[in-house]
Amino acid sequence: MAEDKKESKKPKIIEDVEKSKIEVQYCIPLEQRDAQVRESTQRIKGRILPGPITNEPIAIVGFGPSLNDTWTELKKFKYIMTGSGSHKFLVDRGIIPTHHVEVDPREHKIGLMGQPQQSTEYLIASACHPKLFDHLAGYNVKLWHIHTGDKETMLPTVFPRGEWILTGGSNVSLRAMVIARFMGFVNQHIFGMDSSMSTDGKSHADFHPKGSKGYYLTTYDGVEYKVTQPLVEYSRQFFHELKQMPEVEVTMYGQGMLQHLFKNKYVPAAQRKKTKKDIAVIMPKVISDEYLKLNRELHESNPNYGVSGEKRADIVLKLSESLNTKNILDYGCGKGMLAKKLPFPIWEYDPAIPGKDDAPKPADLVICTDVLEHIEPDLLDNVIADLARCTKECAYVVVHTKAAMKTLADGRNAHLIQEGAAWWEKRLSAWFDVSKVIDKDTELHIVLGPKQAAKTLTESLAADTVTVDYNGKTLVFSTPNDTTRWRANTLLTKEPGTIDWLNEIQEGEVLVDIGANVGMYTIFAAVVRGANVLAFEPESQNYAVLNNNISLNNLADQVKAYCVGLSDSYKFTDLYLSELVAGGSCHSADKAVDFKLKPTTPKFSQGCVLQSLDNLVAAGMPQPDYIKIDVDGFEHLAVEGAKNTIKNVKSLIIETNPNLNEHMTMIKTLDDLGFSFDSAQVAKAARKDGAFKGVAEYVFRRR
Repeated sequence: MAEDKKESKKPKIIEDVEKSKIEVQYCIPLEQRDAQVRESTQRIKGRILPGPITNEPIAIVGFGPSLNDTWTELKKFKYIMTGSGSHKFLVDRGIIPTHHVEVDPREHKIGLMGQPQQSTEYLIASACHPKLFDHLAGYNVKLWHIHTGDKETMLPTVFPRGEWILTGGSNVSLRAMVIARFMGFVNQHIFGMDSSMSTDGKSHADFHPKGSKGYYLTTYDGVEYKVTQPLVEYSRQFFHELKQMPEVEVTMYGQGMLQHLFKNKYVPAAQRKKTKKDIAVIMPKVISDEYLKLNRELHESNPNYGVSGEKRADIVLKLSESLNTKNILDYGCGKGMLAKKLPFPIWEYDPAIPGKDDAPKPADLVICTDVLEHIEPDLLDNVIADLARCTKECAYVVVHTKAAMKTLADGRNAHLIQEGAAWWEKRLSAWFDVSKVIDKDTELHIVLGPKQAAKTLTESLAADTVTVDYNGKTLVFSTPNDTTRWRANTLLTKEPGTIDWLNEIQEGEVLVDIGANVGMYTIFAAVVRGANVLAFEPESQNYAVLNNNISLNNLADQVKAYCVGLSDSYKFTDLYLSELVAGGSCHSADKAVDFKLKPTTPKFSQGCVLQSLDNLVAAGMPQPDYIKIDVDGFEHLAVEGAKNTIKNVKSLIIETNPNLNEHMTMIKTLDDLGFSFDSAQVAKAARKDGAFKGVAEYVFRRR
């Protein structure tokens, strides 16, 4: 009788789900969770890592009743992330998810998941049950860690330091949304996330703990929904999580209580108040306070400490060329000697160098040379984990295995870790695929990542020429050194805006290339577009390679190169070189200054003749249709000496530094001549960081 009386009791009515005070407790004891974290962390090497922002849509699939009505829509998606029973539901219908998330630490989740798939990446919380990892043995499993709530004391003490710990709601779909954002997906489509039960009771929701309070009812716009304690909490948490991901756009599918709330309460990302993002916590303690202070003092007092990076420049160039990397991070850069040796800017990080001690961002290629042997042994795994976080494609590591000649102020050898190749390979393999370890007596050269990079390290890439194929055309470039080889290999990627602009030139039109260097864009315009090119390059070694490139491509009748610098007037003067190497740049004519027009000390000076474009056209040079100007800070002088000629050109592309007053005056001059630029094009072309931050190729078109 008591039981019948209980069932006849009316369910509690909830007026507003978002204002309800119902809470959900963690489903297993914390001690059990910590034990499961320890076991999974030891078993699983792979970890989920943050990814770049992408607008590619991803479907987040819960296991609510509405999935029965909406699942066919999932056939349209390239990326699908399931959770719990939605994995088996979709697999049974021939749809294989790209990702699957599990959060629940209890054993019963194995049966709900069903048969794993070889093409699916399984993103499993470290607190999940050991038998789930048994179930997934041999499949692609990546581990992540759960931030459990509002109190730091609730965090387990067993997470490896330096790893990502993700926040999020208390069910798998909410965590999947957070994980998807962590991986870079900001265009999320939500399926089967109903936060209500089906009217016939045939739903996964029947598995939720009902507790003593039983079911609840809530009504919106005349529609009554049947819910449980957890379902109420999930609805509240949904909107909270969106506030933590202000850039995420959400599209909801199906009919349920949450979809109803979403329709009435959702604020699009463009209108959403920006709040502090709080989707992940990282604890990368990579250096102790005491050791940090000691290292900073060493850098300040010893000019020869932290300067070995330049020795690796040639290898870094070869790796970059081989992998066609778009960005490079020097992790533990010291005094930045590697960056000074390379012909292009890179990102730098070193906790002991003020101004370079901000948390490093991920890069295609990470360089870590003469660093790891200096790390405090108890923090080594933290540093390696941080390297893994930063490495998108490949890392190149150099480690010394013997004692250093330097002794620290506290009496320790500067090499705090002195271990051999086998030891380092094992230590790194917990986080990376170790492609190659080369033991050179006391020095290990290690490639972490693609086999292609390992091949590059072990084989010479010194070739006399590099060929570039573009739209069925073949361009051949002389590459006597690493700098010219880099220019050839990055022709199509270094300045994509310049390539787009060159593609506007029609066959037979005339291009004047001012600051042609070794002729990368000169050759492109002539071979690909059929342009007639007049190329001006005053630096002797660049000029020699430029002519060689003209010859290699059989362009002697189509391209003429002149060892003359273009300026505002005729002048007999000096050219001050930043380096004496073919393919070099940032030289200056008449004044020894850098590209920011600040005084500098040149490596060498050669004789130079300057002339204005107007004078040359007046002397019989063909009138150009297009003009390209890239002369490392002196662009304003080239424009000043070409004002009459510019009146008759179609378009110009000019490397412009908006931080220079001279360049702002140049823009005004071009405006007076009837030319303007597109701010969106400039913003897209502008360097985002490094020494050239803000510099961009401005395309000026006739109004």
